[in-house]
Amino acid sequence: MKKQISIIGSGNMGTAMAQVFAGNGHKVHIWSNEKNILKEIATRRTNRKYLSGVKLHENILPKPSHVECIAGADLVVLAIPSDEMPKVIIKIIPILLPRMKILSVVKGLNKKTLRTTTEETLRMLPKNLKNNFVKMTGPAIASEFVHAMPTAVELSSPSPASARQVKKILENDYFRVRIISDIIGASLCASLKNVYAILLGITDGLDWKLNTKSIILTLALDEMELILKKLHQDPATATSLSGIGDLITTALNLKSRNVNYGRHLARGRIASPEALGMKQTVEGYNATPLFARLMRKKKISTPLIFLCDDILKKKKPPKQAMQNFIKNI
Repeated sequence: MKKQISIIGSGNMGTAMAQVFAGNGHKVHIWSNEKNILKEIATRRTNRKYLSGVKLHENILPKPSHVECIAGADLVVLAIPSDEMPKVIIKIIPILLPRMKILSVVKGLNKKTLRTTTEETLRMLPKNLKNNFVKMTGPAIASEFVHAMPTAVELSSPSPASARQVKKILENDYFRVRIISDIIGASLCASLKNVYAILLGITDGLDWKLNTKSIILTLALDEMELILKKLHQDPATATSLSGIGDLITTALNLKSRNVNYGRHLARGRIASPEALGMKQTVEGYNATPLFARLMRKKKISTPLIFLCDDILKKKKPPKQAMQNFIKNI
């Protein structure tokens, strides 16, 4: 039975998800604050800013407001920057109905509480909607799966039944879905990998090859397992699609914003992504100091996170910091 999908956010992930749902035969509404992109989708069937070269499905219908976008929805998809999540949740709660499922592809930590966006969202949702919330994690590069390249992700939810219902709507021959139970652990991994991807970008910018990258990846996996254990989540999630799967995809993706930012750092250009001319959000830049604070608060030894944090704070030049780190492993 075909559904109505309402997507909040018209960036690369929101648009690519819209293409998957539309290709599955569902009617898709999409809305964001970027009115020029909505107009382009409506008139040209393209989103050149985020997914250049992609012809968008005719089932994707831009809407002028979040109210019109969500009206009649069976599934509401949240595909927005993590720092926008709280205000968007407040805005949409009054129009969410008990029958609507909510799928989040948002990754990050709250700056004040240091909780994941998943935890914050679940705290904000009314009691009758908490079990409707589903989180998607795993190795899903929008520019790849929008072209129907084989992809597998994981869904987790306070209600396994909700996860199964979203799986039926989302899954197809090339986009496969697993259901896992560790929603908080998966959410932590989804954000942690952006920190490690910056370090992989630094190694790339220093022209250090696979030997060095393998060191960072292996230690990052160990660190993720430790963090999950110390924070009372399932350490096995670190070796799932949501953990090592997403880490590999992001850290070895030469087009990754986090990797590209790391390359800038390797050249001694230590500044914010915006100051370096990067127009899209670099999640690891925001996540690194927050994770460093959380790890110190919880007294968890995470050398890679602290290394990245020190580099961003200009305590040591990137090359020297990386060399000193490797000398002491």
